[in-house]
Amino acid sequence: MILDIYVESISVEEIGGARVTVVRNEQDGNSVTTILLRGSTDSILDDLVRAVDDGVNTYKDSRIVPRAVATETELARKLKEFSFSKTGLDQYAIGKFTKSFEMIPKTLAENVKVGIDLDEGACKDVSTLKEIISLFLVLCL
Repeated sequence: MILDIYVESISVEEIGGARVTVVRNEQDGNSVTTILLRGSTDSILDDLVRAVDDGVNTYKDSRIVPRAVATETELARKLKEFSFSKTGLDQYAIGKFTKSFEMIPKTLAENVKVGIDLDEGACKDVSTLKEIISLFLVLCL
């Protein structure tokens, strides 16, 4: 089989301590690419396929969201506001659902031994505080 293929360059480069073959084709704005992967085991090859798939999907949709549970905290705040516009069991159900989002920052903070100082509006290492207050109690005020 004869293929008519143009590539701009083929090179062997070291990336992250591993030698990889890089094929570049930036001519004519071609958006179709074939990627060949090789792994010593099926498990490694599966991981490579997932990594490439993640990279392609990240390139297709590069939107980002804030980290450090900012998203969950904002969702909890908005849901709590929304629950006040409802009555009866709807308000109760939305309130309980809101609690599930509030547990994420609490659990993360407990796991890293961080307390929240509400007076200063800052996170602090609880081992350095003279008066240690349980994170659960601080967040429930």
